[in-house]
This record gives sequence, structure tokens and C-alpha cells, in this order.
Amino acid sequence: CPQGATGGTADCTKEGEANSGTFGGDDPGDSSGVLNYVVVKYAGSNVDPENQLNGIAFQGVGSGTEVDYIQVHNNLDDGIEFFGGTVSARHVVLTGNADDSLDWTDGWQGSIQYLIINQADDAGDQAIEADNREGDEDATPRSLPRIANMTIKGNPGENAVRLRRGTGLELYNSVVSGSESCLRVDGSSIDQLGTGIRFGGVSFSCDTAINSSTADVAAVQAELDASASVSTSGSLVSAVSLAGDTFFEAADYIGAIENEENDWTLNWTVANPTAVADFGCPAGTTEIASLDGSTTTCQMSGTVTSDLTLPRGNYYVLDGPVFIGGDNTDPAILTIQSGTTIIGDDPEDYLVISRGSQIIANGTAAAPITMTGVDDVLGNISNPATTRGLWGGLVINGNAPINDCPAGETGGTTGCTKEGEANSGLFGGADAADSSGRLNYVVVKFAGSNVDPENQLNGIAFQGVGSGTEVNYIQVYNNLDDGIEFFGGTVSASHVVLVGNADDSLDWTDGWQGSLQYVHVVQGSDSADNGIEADNREGDELATPVARPTIANMTIIGNSGENGIRLRRGTGLQLYNSEVLSSETCLRVDGSASTDQLGSGIDFSGVSLGCSTTISSGSSDTVAVQSFLDNAINVTQDGSAATPVTLPGSLDADGSTIVGSDVQSWGTGWTVGL
Repeated sequence: CPQGATGGTADCTKEGEANSGTFGGDDPGDSSGVLNYVVVKYAGSNVDPENQLNGIAFQGVGSGTEVDYIQVHNNLDDGIEFFGGTVSARHVVLTGNADDSLDWTDGWQGSIQYLIINQADDAGDQAIEADNREGDEDATPRSLPRIANMTIKGNPGENAVRLRRGTGLELYNSVVSGSESCLRVDGSSIDQLGTGIRFGGVSFSCDTAINSSTADVAAVQAELDASASVSTSGSLVSAVSLAGDTFFEAADYIGAIENEENDWTLNWTVANPTAVADFGCPAGTTEIASLDGSTTTCQMSGTVTSDLTLPRGNYYVLDGPVFIGGDNTDPAILTIQSGTTIIGDDPEDYLVISRGSQIIANGTAAAPITMTGVDDVLGNISNPATTRGLWGGLVINGNAPINDCPAGETGGTTGCTKEGEANSGLFGGADAADSSGRLNYVVVKFAGSNVDPENQLNGIAFQGVGSGTEVNYIQVYNNLDDGIEFFGGTVSASHVVLVGNADDSLDWTDGWQGSLQYVHVVQGSDSADNGIEADNREGDELATPVARPTIANMTIIGNSGENGIRLRRGTGLQLYNSEVLSSETCLRVDGSASTDQLGSGIDFSGVSLGCSTTISSGSSDTVAVQSFLDNAINVTQDGSAATPVTLPGSLDADGSTIVGSDVQSWGTGWTVGL
């Protein structure tokens, strides 16, 4: 204030830098209008060392002012500076600014939620440099802003956050990375620790967490240690609740952007401001040399016996078979964030979720989880259409019923268990509702391993997996063996894409009793076998529980030299509102145990068959198969459109109006090879 005036009164005014006018007063609710989707670029003027023009200067601006979706890019001085006032803002982007990205002084008491700062490497100073007041560090009103959901990518030669001259700061649910030091606290700001300076849900990931020039390093370290959910090593932390704050929206995640699907910077900002948080390699993994020279690369090996979260932004490389949990012992939960890539570098690398453990794969349409080979990540695949077997695949073991038991055991009981192919662990049990977790927007590419003719790794193997497991939006692309195989169990799935797999796209055995809806199959023309090859059980075709899945809204575009659907060894199939196209033969039914189910355990309704030959001559009883099709409801045998039928109540009712996968409505953007 001018001499003799009191802070926060009508007389406390100040002349703005570069003769930009008088500001200040006694109206905290004052409104200066609205800024909504405003981008300021290439601005800034250094009139003299003490008079610079920032990209946007909020000078004594009141809380009645609305500020949402603003960016300052490549300013010569600070990006944004708050000179006192009470104004708050949401969705703020600061990129490439030559001094500090965010600065405040003179008693600013507003808030910011959703803030991205990318510092310029060539000239940038601190990401945040903040004061209360130079010359009178205890002047009131004191600078006490609140910031939540911030992501900083700092200048590697500077501080990320520098608090000085009496300012406070409450910082929540944020990521600070890239700077030489994350935090420096100077002068009487040290006295604000625990009161005006608070942290919660913050991950600091810099060369040094606390700058050694800090007025009291030990006091700052003690505050960080005592704060809820704070890491000084860049680890992933849990968000803290901001309930009760009238400004902050509910956002239970760390950083400015929840995930790529909810990226609020798209289509209005410049300079690609999105900063994916780098949490480093989580405990339970080991950092190794970067695969591409820039992306943090973490190795997973052996058996993981503690819960493990894989943050997006890193690569995760499998070293041999990696088991999550022991077999119904030392259970663990593997959580995979959207946009994460898991990599194998040879056919011996595969991921196994053991019985009693879970995988929580939280992909999105904009940021699916990808499991693939190292050559794919590095761009070393010359012909993706014929590339397979770069790594093993994904295996999930559960405690649900199967029918292939050790001698003397009864199908569907606790004692009926089986060892998975390629030594992938035990599966099976008596818990039909068992949960192995969740797969949501997961793409498995270029996998598969042929250990021997009877031991192959599928793209995804569901082995005794229970109905409590959620599977939605998954793809297997170019697997060396089957795309997906169900070994017993009761798990169901929807929105499934199987493209370019070298053996069968979809296989089941051992008494699988789940369902599939919205399935799109494109068989590879170079080496693929059947679109579907399905058994109940080899060696005991009547074993119980009997494989009798339900499939609706499926499209098979088959290999012109193979079967579209082959049912054998006692399996049933309830098939609705589906189409089988382009195979040499649409349907083959082998063995009396499957033939006997025609019209009961095997039932087709609303199905279009359009192949060179409808029924394979290899069927055990072509006359019986033909009679079955002739008497089925709304089944065409010349490729013409079938009339859809009403689906069972357990399926999505929207599928009752269409025949086929309808993949164009749900498969765009996250799938490959279509």
C-alpha cells in the first residue's frame, strides 16, 4: 500500500508494472468480467529490470471474475502473475515462458484447479515463484492460495516451486517433476509450514526434492514426511479428498489430467501442453536402460506378492514369466493405468494372474492398455500383418469350475484343477462367481509361444476364470496361436476384437459356460485356422460341467480355406444375431456328443451364413446339421441378411435389433488392424 494505508482497504492501491494502471481496493467479490478459452502467445515486455509485462497480469482482481480455460505460451517474462486479489481459475496452461510460469505477490488469496506447467528449457526459471510481499513479508492480507490437480514439467536447471517472502501455499493432488529441485522455501515462508503451507496427494520427482538453499531443509522435510500421501521419490500417491472446499471440483486423481480420454487441453491449446505424469518405476519393479532413450523403462520379473500399480508414462518389460501372486497364496492386485504399455522381448516372456489374485486393467478408448513386443514399440516391424510370436501373452487363472480333473476328482469341485499350458499355473475350483479383476480396453499384440505342439500360449488365456471378472473392450491382434481361449470357467465378455491370429481366433474347452456379445473376428489369410474351434473336453466328451456358451452379435470374416465355426468333442453353443462370412465352410460339427446337441445345446437364431459351402463335409452327420439349420429360427444359408431375434435377458438388449458385431460403432480409435 501507499505509506499510511492499510492492506485490503480502499486506500491500498498500487501502480501496475510498465505504467499499466492502478489496482487494489476493498471489494474481494469484485468482477472484472470473464476469460473463457483465451490463449496469449509470444507476449512480454521488459521495460526495465523491475517493470516487465507478463502474459496475463491479474492485478487486484476479485473473486467475481470468471477465469476458465486460459493459456500463456512463450511469454518473455512470467506466464501469469497474480498481484494480490482473490480471483480463482480453472484449466490453466503455461508453456515455454522465459521467466517463471506462475508468479504471485501482494497477498493473492485465490485458487487454481487443473494447472499444467511446461517450462521452457532455453530460458525458463522457476515453474512457480511466489511471494507474499517484498520488504514486508508479514503484510496482510497474506498470500495464501490453494492449488489442486497440477502437473509441472520443470526446467532441469531450476527449482519447480519456490516459496519466499512470507507466502503460503496449499498444494493438493499434484505432480512436480523435471526440475533440478522440486521445492525451495525461503525466508519467513518457513514459518508457514503446517499452517499456510500444506501438502497432500503430491508426488515430487526431481533430481533433489528440497533445494539445499532452503532456509530450513530439515523443517521442510519434516512437513513433507508428516503430510498425507506425499512422495519425494516420484512414486505414485493416492489423491486426498477436497470435500468441503467450495471451489474445487471432485477429482480423485493426481495431476492436471485424469487420462487421455478426459484431456481438456485438446483442440484449443498450442504447443501440445499435455504432460503425462512420470512417477518413475514403482516398488516391485526395477528401472533398466530406457528402451527408446527417453521413456522410463521398468522391468518386472518373478512372482509379485504385494499389490502393484503401474502408472502410465513408463514402459514395463517382462523378464521371463511374471506371476502376480502365488497359487491362492500371497494374493496381489496388479493395477494398470490407462495408456500403459507392457512389453515382452522374447517368447518366454508372459504375464500370469494366479488364482486368488487380480488384474485391474483400467484402459480407455482414448488410451487403451497395450501388451506387445519390443520391436513393435521401437518401430522395427516391417510387415505387421505377418508378424507374430514376439512375446508370450496374458494368462488369467481363476477358481471357477472346470471339467478336466486329476484322476478321482469330480468336475466343478475344489479338487478339479489343471495345470495351464506352458507351465502357466493351476486353475479351476468350485467358485463360479470368482473374480480375477477387470480388463477394460486392453489390446494384446504380436504374442504367442509354441513351447511344443501341446503347449501354446494364446493371446489371452482365461483359465478357470469366474463370472465375477469383468471383461469389456479387448483385442488380440496377430497371435501365433489362438487369439483367445477359455479353459472352463464362467467368465463372460463383450466388445471383443480378434484379428490376424494364426490358429483359431476363438477357442474353448474344459466346460466353459460364459457368454460373449459384440464379437468381431477377422481371420488371417496367411496361416489362420478356424474362426471358432470349440470342445467340451478331449477324451471325455460328456464331462460336466458341459461347455455351452452363449454368443450374440458376432461377425466372423473367415479364412477362405477353413471353417468359420467348428464344434466338436461334446460342446454346445447358443448363437444369436450373428454372421459367418467368407470361410470355405461356415459350420462343422464333429462327434456324436456335439451332434446330439443340435437343436438343444446347439441352437442358432438370427444367424446369417455366407460361405463357399455352408456345412463342412467333415461333419460327423451332415444330414443332421442341414436339418438343424433348415429348422432354425431366422437362419439364412446364402449370406443374405437374417432377421434379428430377441436376446436372452442376460445380454444387452440393443443387440436384439442388429445382426453382427456392429464394430464400427464401438471399435474405432482403440483397435488395430481393422
